[in-house]
Amino acid sequence: MGYYQFLVYMFSNLSALARLPARDVLFRQVYFNTVESLQRITLVAALTGMVIITQISQAFGYDAELIGKALMWTVIRELGPLITTILMISGSGAALTAELSSMKINREFDTLRAMGINPMQYLVVPRMVSTIVSLFLLNIYFQATAIMGGFILSMALIDISFSQHVTSILLSISVYDLAISISKSLVFGAAIATVTSAHGCMVGTSITEIPKAIIGSQMRTLFAVFIIDGLFAYFIFL
Repeated sequence: MGYYQFLVYMFSNLSALARLPARDVLFRQVYFNTVESLQRITLVAALTGMVIITQISQAFGYDAELIGKALMWTVIRELGPLITTILMISGSGAALTAELSSMKINREFDTLRAMGINPMQYLVVPRMVSTIVSLFLLNIYFQATAIMGGFILSMALIDISFSQHVTSILLSISVYDLAISISKSLVFGAAIATVTSAHGCMVGTSITEIPKAIIGSQMRTLFAVFIIDGLFAYFIFL
């Protein structure tokens, strides 16, 4: 199957998650994708928030309203979804491709078919859905951490209260901005899930194909994500 067929197959077989074995795979994958990624997500997000505050303060002086708008534009609408996606591609995306390709080469797909179990519904669909859910959750966490990191730096450098900082953020964020951020995380998650799963399932019989599948999936996923991000920007400012 190609990328489009994988995506359609996932949405048309979501009912498979109602079965306990597939649901267990889903929960385990969400745990792996989120909890195991928190350390690097936290570090990158906090540094992102601090860098934004520092650069804006040096260029324009500290202005609570300006800082709020800058964090809204850069973290919530742009950098949050994009950086989280790149981190997931380099971590969980590569792991997903490696896991599925290893299963395919070790004939685990064939074994499940011999047992009367659909390997796509048991192995692939839960992993694809978990990737989308995980990216959505990590995107929210990244944004909250980046904003908090910027706030901590503001407290250290400038005499500004917590209420001033929160007020500037809340006044700058709209439902439209949140909708864009959520939409990006869901679409980016679907792109990661589709490309990485397809490459993992399309390997042959040689173990040497695993690194090729990983590299190919990461390059194509990054390309797809930047294309999608460009389309978002085009239609937002159209």
